[in-house]
Amino acid sequence: MNYREHECELILDLWNHCNNNCVFCYNQTIMHLPLDIKKHMKLCNEMLNSNFMENFNRLRFLGGELFDGSIDQLEVRNEFITLIQTALRLLQEGKLDRVNLLTNLIYKDNKDLKETLKIFEDGGVIDKIDISTSYDIAGRFTKESEQWWWNNVDWIRNTYSKMKIDVGMILTQPLITTITKEWIEDFDKRSKGACINFSELDIALLKGKGKQNSPYKHLFPKRHDFIRFLKNLKDWGYFKLVGVDPGGHDPWNRIYSMQYVHVDEFNFPVFKNLSYLLTEREDFKQDGYIDSDVPLYQDIKRFLDL
Repeated sequence: MNYREHECELILDLWNHCNNNCVFCYNQTIMHLPLDIKKHMKLCNEMLNSNFMENFNRLRFLGGELFDGSIDQLEVRNEFITLIQTALRLLQEGKLDRVNLLTNLIYKDNKDLKETLKIFEDGGVIDKIDISTSYDIAGRFTKESEQWWWNNVDWIRNTYSKMKIDVGMILTQPLITTITKEWIEDFDKRSKGACINFSELDIALLKGKGKQNSPYKHLFPKRHDFIRFLKNLKDWGYFKLVGVDPGGHDPWNRIYSMQYVHVDEFNFPVFKNLSYLLTEREDFKQDGYIDSDVPLYQDIKRFLDL
C-alpha cells in the first residue's frame, strides 16, 4: 500500500532526554531507558534517505525535547544537523510537503531552535515548517518556564509571522473550570493566531494506581463541569468539529521509529483554522472523569449529536 494516497506523517523520536517532567507525557516513563542515541539517529537518517520515504508526505521531529540543549549534552549536534539537512533536501525536491518540529518551548536559550529554523529559511522552505507545542498551567509550567514559553512564541511570531503554531492543551479540571471566552480571545491575540488543540487527559500516563489513588486526581475533570465547558465553547462560537474518522484509524497513519507508541486518542479543534479529525480507536477504553464511568469522548459525540 502506498500511504501517500492519504496524508501520512512519519514521526521520529530522536532521544528521550527532556528538560521537563510533565505529568501528562509518556516520556516520563522512558526517560531512563538505555538508548544508543548516535546509532539511533544514524538509522533515522538512513531511513530518510531510503525508498521508505516514498510512503510519506509529512515528517515530524521530536525528543524528548529537541531544543533544550540536548543536542550538545548528548553530543549529537552533527547527527542532528545532518537529519535537518536531509529533511531540507526532501522538501526542496518535493518529496515532503511539510516538516513539523515538536517542542515544549520552555527554555531560556533558544539558539538550537534558531539554528534549525535558519537552515530551513536559508534553504527556501521556511513556509513548509510548522511548530507543535503544549500549554498547560497545571502540571507543565512554573512561572519562570511559562515566561520562557511566551518569549519563544513571541520570537517565532516576530521572526516568522506566518509560521503555524499548534498548541495542545490537556482537558484538566483546572482548565475547564477557569477558561473563559476572554481568556481564549486573549490567548489568541497574544499568540497571534496559534491554533489550540484540546486533548483528553491520558489516564494511563499518570503515576499511581487508578484515578482515586493517583497523586494527580485533582487534574481529572468532573463530568458536570466538562459538559458545561463544552456548552460554553459552542456558545462562544469557538467549537468546530471538522470530521469523524468512521474506521477508527489514525488519519495520519503515524509510524514511530522507537519501540514505544503514544498518540492522542482523539483531538478536536477550537479555532476555525485548525483541521484535525476526531478519531475513536477501539482500544481506547478510558473514561476520563474523576466522578463518572461515562467515557468522556461519548459526551463529546453526544453533545455534537454525532
